[in-house]
Amino acid sequence: VKTLRDNFCLLFVGFILLTACSLHPDSNQPPTGPELTDSVDASDTSEEKLPPVDQGWESSGGSGVACFNDPQTALAVKTRQDQGLPLTQSEREQIISLVALESWENYPPFKPGYKGNTAKEIMDSLQSDLFKKYSPIFASRLELIEALSPISTWKPNDALSPITDRKPKKSIETEAPNCTLVQIIVRKTKSTPGELPQLKMEYDQWLFQNKLDPFNQAMMMLHEYLYLIGKETGHSSSDSLRSEVALFFSDKLRSQLESNPNFTHAARRFQMILGSIFGDYYRFFTNDDSDQPETIPSGYTQYSRFKSFGNMLTLLRKRKGECLEKMNYDDAPTNQEKEKIGYQCFLKATKMSEAAPLLNPEEAFVFLARFMLDEVGAIDPSENLVVWDRNDPAAITPHQEQELKRACTHLQDNFYPYFGDFIVKAREYCAALKL
Repeated sequence: VKTLRDNFCLLFVGFILLTACSLHPDSNQPPTGPELTDSVDASDTSEEKLPPVDQGWESSGGSGVACFNDPQTALAVKTRQDQGLPLTQSEREQIISLVALESWENYPPFKPGYKGNTAKEIMDSLQSDLFKKYSPIFASRLELIEALSPISTWKPNDALSPITDRKPKKSIETEAPNCTLVQIIVRKTKSTPGELPQLKMEYDQWLFQNKLDPFNQAMMMLHEYLYLIGKETGHSSSDSLRSEVALFFSDKLRSQLESNPNFTHAARRFQMILGSIFGDYYRFFTNDDSDQPETIPSGYTQYSRFKSFGNMLTLLRKRKGECLEKMNYDDAPTNQEKEKIGYQCFLKATKMSEAAPLLNPEEAFVFLARFMLDEVGAIDPSENLVVWDRNDPAAITPHQEQELKRACTHLQDNFYPYFGDFIVKAREYCAALKL
């Protein structure tokens, strides 16, 4: 029991990063987490805030690195871009190569890890081989954003005005004097907390289709989608996200995940990376009508478990926030003291004897599935038990049903005293499932 309890406490450290990265319940600051050694330096936070436009709308953009035959042409194009002037068609046609900024910043030794003949095939590969495989919940959030702004709805504009909201992590003029930044995409967003943002996308269609290869097209698409998610956690520009966009596409990350003999640990590692970048990604847009089925399925379903999972996280976040206020977290003199208070408050928020009575049987079940069962290898990563099919919210896949049976069998055959009250409620839930 002591060993399990110690392991459980260690697991909570990961939970802090993954589901409670921002210590205050309503914090709007970018979460902090472990250094991502797979990516380039992500510590540069010198970002310009985006200029407000159109009464609450914010404008930003996606840039690429265009290379020409000589430095003189690159300098002439840079001068015009710095003056806020769009590219001319003559300048476009003189470009001999064009890549997404994150691709240029990470090459070499950057190497793409996902294949396909078109940008859509590459994006589909990224979704199925990375996001859906290791974090189905984050994949569902990404699908919401993709559905909000498919590239077929982007407005062509061959006179995009440059937006100076990007700060390359290394000097283009020094590293590649015959190259310069050019504007490829302009996005305008208007956010409402908890809901899907309103979005207007414009892009230089000629550059996108004629100068970017499919891999860099896909990278720029993911750049736009992840930026919209990043805005929800307080990232004021995409500078701090570009390294992670490249990381997700890299062969290095995929190879490290696939070489891990324990799939559950690989999934948890990936979810920790997501948590360190985006915070509690379950909560993105869950108040929006777009994230609700037209007809709420009755009984215990994937959608029901998804909502219960969210209720459980919200409750624990609230309890931790109340503790932080009482312990004067903001007045702590050092970061080390803040971390200590945060950890103590999290343990208090999740104290079994106090938390268990506040959860209903389904919430207790998803709590144990998330933070105990997949840790001991009883089930595959538990996000599969709570992610639901937007086209059929009442559906459950054979794999999900199999994992439910495995979880319930394990809870019936094993009893961990430290989780006693949770297990009693979870068994009650399993009995009601009638698997």
